[in-house]
Amino acid sequence: MRLPTLSAANYRSLGHSIFALLTLIPDLVHGRGDDLQQYLSKYDQKDNLWYPTGFTRDIIPKALHSHNDYWRKVPLFDAIAVGAISVEADVWKFTDMEEIYVGHDTSSLTKNRTFSRMYIDPILTMLKNQNPDTEFVNNTRNGVFDTSPGQTLYLYVDLKTAAEPTYHAVRAALAPLLSPKNYLTHYDSVGEKMVRGPVTVILTGNAPFDLISATPTSEEIEKGWGRYVFYDCPLTYLTDPVNHFTDPAPGGASWEKYNTTNVIMGTAEFGRAVGQVRSVEGMSERQKARTRELIKSAHDRGVGVRFWDTPVWSVRLRNVVWRQLVEEGVDLLNVDDLKAAAFGDW
Repeated sequence: MRLPTLSAANYRSLGHSIFALLTLIPDLVHGRGDDLQQYLSKYDQKDNLWYPTGFTRDIIPKALHSHNDYWRKVPLFDAIAVGAISVEADVWKFTDMEEIYVGHDTSSLTKNRTFSRMYIDPILTMLKNQNPDTEFVNNTRNGVFDTSPGQTLYLYVDLKTAAEPTYHAVRAALAPLLSPKNYLTHYDSVGEKMVRGPVTVILTGNAPFDLISATPTSEEIEKGWGRYVFYDCPLTYLTDPVNHFTDPAPGGASWEKYNTTNVIMGTAEFGRAVGQVRSVEGMSERQKARTRELIKSAHDRGVGVRFWDTPVWSVRLRNVVWRQLVEEGVDLLNVDDLKAAAFGDW
């Protein structure tokens, strides 16, 4: 699959206003200017003509999940820059510390790398930039991508410490995205409808399903927040039990409790759910049929699909499996190499 090469390599791009070019024409016609390229090279000095929501201008969103996003040189922004619509943060909450910290394990934690500083604050800054209050517009809920304002950003939060205290700490950290303007996808239990927002928060790892699926408090309902975090449901939990798959829901519970009021995406470990791919030609017909079955089961219930732990080597095998998963209908492609996935010929 060949994806378009984009010009947006930097995190900020300047708008070249047609109006500004038109004002240049008289000077060019009457010999009072130099040339167009020289004018463009100096355009960054014209602050008042910058495109107001141009932070992500020219970036085309792509159905990519930035796996272990916090490992990247510039977490969150490396993913946004190539158009990835999903990022992932592993979070740790310790009883004697107020902050939530981000890292793969305890040896990678530092006091500077907090959940708010790395994800919540920059996401909020981008959203404020995309939703200005001016004499022309106010109270919009555009997403972070200027080319596709309706595209949500999936924020996966992997709870690494004790479920209940970490869950409550994450919810508290999300407060700036809820008020004064609610930017989060949420389920309105009163109206019994899903309200899609610029950011969709999905909890995984030690995520407590019972707390996530609990009825929102009267205060949350009154404020119109509803249920604003969702469960990262194992794909096999969404499969009809008569198929006797090897990973039943805890306690023998039916998949019916996992539904579109509390689940938006389902996830599976690729090797375990589909099997190890041994050939450079990619998945076998049996593996593709299994993949197709899992995807259909989730889609029939209104749930999206992501597989993690897909092959990363050889590059040829990785690319083949990427292509096969996209062809079979995955909703998010789990990737470590963002540039190869976004711009490569696979």
